Amino acid sequence: MKYLNPKSLSSFIQARRQTMTQPSVILATASYDHTIRFWEAKSGRCYRTIQYPESQVNRLEITPDKRFIAAAGNPHIRLFDVNSTSPQPVMSYDSHTNNVMAVGFQCDGKWMYSGSEDGTVKIWDLRAPGCQREYESRAAVNTVVLHPNQVSYSFSKLRLLLAPLLLIRLVTFIL
Repeated sequence: MKYLNPKSLSSFIQARRQTMTQPSVILATASYDHTIRFWEAKSGRCYRTIQYPESQVNRLEITPDKRFIAAAGNPHIRLFDVNSTSPQPVMSYDSHTNNVMAVGFQCDGKWMYSGSEDGTVKIWDLRAPGCQREYESRAAVNTVVLHPNQVSYSFSKLRLLLAPLLLIRLVTFIL
């Protein structure tokens, strides 16, 4: 009869738990129930729930490096570590004054942009505190998109910051 080494068994169990709690393919959901849920895409099992008691969650976006998830609420954005078990955000962005309806990231993950029903589009440098640039719209902002040609924008901070403004103005006029 062969016996398992307790250290090997313990290591196996720990590795199995880690594999089960951090699947390779995840799906994240959020809604008016004030929660963010992480799902194992293959099995459909919810493996993590974060309570978001301050407001409903209007929008989720994962950073390009897949390390963080931004949750847009009313009137703030919270950034959570995808691989952590901590329910606390790693960063908070609080300068909007109404529902944040849009959030996204530039391809290298250094910049985040957001749009709100307060009529503003904001640009955030994730390496520095606070809002770096703000644009006023004439109406509530429901969506913001960054032009796919982000390569040329990375050479000039000004052009990077103007891209969301131009696109949000276009969306505002179409509506």
